[in-house]
Amino acid sequence: KLAASFIGILLISGIAFAAIHMVRQHQKPIVQNTEQTANITKPVNIVPIDTLNNDTAIVQPIVYDNMPLEEILQEIAKYYGAEVTFHNEEARQLRFHFVWNQQQGMEKVISDLNHFKRLHVTMMENQLIVE
Repeated sequence: KLAASFIGILLISGIAFAAIHMVRQHQKPIVQNTEQTANITKPVNIVPIDTLNNDTAIVQPIVYDNMPLEEILQEIAKYYGAEVTFHNEEARQLRFHFVWNQQQGMEKVISDLNHFKRLHVTMMENQLIVE
């Protein structure tokens, strides 16, 4: 009885393996003409890694996780050469998860911040105003 169970398991395993193999073979692209692959062009805006030098800066987004709004806005304002004014004192301690991409302009950052329900940020001259 044990041998029959073992043979059954092997049979089912073999069938499963064959099915997986058939699906993978079916999903592989078929190249019919080598001339078609020779005409594929690389995207224009990609810079090969070996051409990057030490002066090239790759800007990574800054992730604030469970940080008080006051700390987040102080860093952002400093980067853009602005100051922060809180008209809503309770908003200072609100904690957020926010991803800041420094390559975006200040208007886009303010727009992203204003997606939070309990927050409204505006910019007047060089002031970030939290209401």
